[in-house]
Amino acid sequence: MSDADAGRLGVLGGTFDPVHVGHLALATYARDAIGLERVVFVPAGIPPHKTDRPVTPAHHRLAMIELAVADEPTFEVSRVEIDRPGPSYAADTMTISETPMLSRSPLKMSGSAPGMITRAKSLGQGAPKFFATSK
Repeated sequence: MSDADAGRLGVLGGTFDPVHVGHLALATYARDAIGLERVVFVPAGIPPHKTDRPVTPAHHRLAMIELAVADEPTFEVSRVEIDRPGPSYAADTMTISETPMLSRSPLKMSGSAPGMITRAKSLGQGAPKFFATSK
């Protein structure tokens, strides 16, 4: 990795109910293909799109993710959405300037199929790039 790429950060958000090999494969693929230094998993505290079904409590989902990434030094977990009250919207999380991990123009990832990155879109000056995958 060149000095210019040092510090590139990917953010993978979701409900992670449960975290599975697809999440880990996407994070690994993006890290390797795009040259990310780190990938931060951000579990939703209150996923607003899953109000019609039971969701495992956030502290259990957080523990599952922490166990799943424990042996991968380039992966980490953030509690930012779990600790914030109200529904968890990625757009809110990605624009919170007080969130230290987001001060480096991170890459926001969505989806769970490695090798299926379909687009990269800049969301404006200073905003993260967004990579979406097909499920």
